[in-house]
Amino acid sequence: MKLAADIVLPGHHFGQVTEPVAGSDAFVLTTLGFLGFLFGAFTVAAIVLWRRQAHPEPHRRLLMELEEEQQQDPETTPQATNAPDEPQAQPWDRRADWWKNHPG
Repeated sequence: MKLAADIVLPGHHFGQVTEPVAGSDAFVLTTLGFLGFLFGAFTVAAIVLWRRQAHPEPHRRLLMELEEEQQQDPETTPQATNAPDEPQAQPWDRRADWWKNHPG
């Protein structure tokens, strides 16, 4: 008795492939290569990020040390203690509510 699969796809019995097809092997190898490349790229990126955090460049290390010093001793940081909270107004500047107290 002949099945429909034998007529349409000679060499296949009940949906099984009797010999490997070169095209499917190439697809599998390409996919595995691509996945390996992605894994390697993510691994390299993670290592680079870790090294930047663990061993920063000298200028970044200096900035981090200065920031730590400012957080530890806020009184010794150079700040203008005499400066008013609001900047000095120019002669043409007005307060935001100038129109509320306008006479007349």
